Amino acid sequence: MQLSWQLFLFGDFCLLDPLGLPVRLANRKVEGVLAVLALHRQFGMERDELAEIVWPQRPLENQRASLRQALVQLKRAVGDENVEASRSHLRLSSKLSLTCDYDLPELRRANGFMPGHEGEWFDQIRYEGPRDEEAQDRKTPTVVTHFSETLNWMAMHDPRGMFELLKASKSLAKGLRFGNLLRLITLTERSRVYEGWSLFWRGASENDLQLCANLLRSSLKEAKKDNDLVLASEVCLELGKVYSRLGFPERADKICTIAETVAMRLQTRSAKSNFFRLKGTLLAHRGDLAGLEFLRRAEDLTDDVIEKASALSARAFFEGSLGLFEQSRMTLELVERVGFDLGHHRINVSSLMAKAQLLTAGGSFQQAAPELEKIAGYCYSSGNAQFGVYAEELMAKMFHLHGDRALAREKLTSARQARKGSQMATTPLEERRIAVFS
Repeated sequence: MQLSWQLFLFGDFCLLDPLGLPVRLANRKVEGVLAVLALHRQFGMERDELAEIVWPQRPLENQRASLRQALVQLKRAVGDENVEASRSHLRLSSKLSLTCDYDLPELRRANGFMPGHEGEWFDQIRYEGPRDEEAQDRKTPTVVTHFSETLNWMAMHDPRGMFELLKASKSLAKGLRFGNLLRLITLTERSRVYEGWSLFWRGASENDLQLCANLLRSSLKEAKKDNDLVLASEVCLELGKVYSRLGFPERADKICTIAETVAMRLQTRSAKSNFFRLKGTLLAHRGDLAGLEFLRRAEDLTDDVIEKASALSARAFFEGSLGLFEQSRMTLELVERVGFDLGHHRINVSSLMAKAQLLTAGGSFQQAAPELEKIAGYCYSSGNAQFGVYAEELMAKMFHLHGDRALAREKLTSARQARKGSQMATTPLEERRIAVFS
């Protein structure tokens, strides 16, 4: 699977490479060139037209010279192979995987499109209305949207307060997309006090599981050094799950033991819930039904509404994976009662996957297929390869049982490539999902 570049044009300009690292362009004009090309991905643009957009007040020859220089700088930043240029025409390569917040309104931040860039083209984008009803729905403010806007303001005016707010609202912080969270952290000058938490948030959102494990291990070391048991509890929950998905059950069990020790020392509901949730997840990955009881115990200890919705949506997905479809349906009803319109992408994805499992189990192939296709595309583009893999594997199984063996093989091959790309091992639970192919 080819990882996606991420481009944020609303609010402060931000470009992240496929590893999630920020890429700085030479100046605002180079940013403008990339923005125009990103919005004309399919057919590209004439050179002179693009130059007129970015340098509207200059003579033609000056525009052309400025564009040539900007293209050199853009290619240096994103790779020569990612920009296709002829004497008269320009476009981004069709092989370039790029996620842009112009196409996904739910990614957009406050302050409008490309603030500070002047010209008729930029003004038209700023004042255009929603392109369809669906876009309008996606622009409706949600809990996570408001939280993100608050963090954006604090990153500029009160960085210390921003980190305190993140620590106090971990469940909401986990609902932010990785690109947004990384941008917030890189915008602030981190105090040494917050280094462990910064590493934790980077790791918990990272798509490359090995890199994720490295970041979380570093965060756990910082927690031990600072005797921050709250951070240690949060890290153990994420790191144990990562080790399980990497195919290291012994390491996962060791982290689970640490989580139990931390919970005994802290004696807080949150720490106990984290331990039970990790234990339940590890057992569920092994296909052990006892894991579901641990997950329920974690939910009973969870006071935070958003965290409870997240736990319930995860349990619904596990129940569906284990073939307990009626239980999964009942758990999803609880999610809908607890999880109002949060805009929390982790909850949304696991809930959608559970619903797709129920559709598939009920034989609603025609209805399930497009839903799973949407989920896979959404997950891969938003840096959540895990559920993208699950969606494609479920599609493969569905098509196989429905008699379309060629399409089943295509989806299974794509899922295997994505597994390899993010270094996901196949847990016993996931082997059940694709057992039909053996």
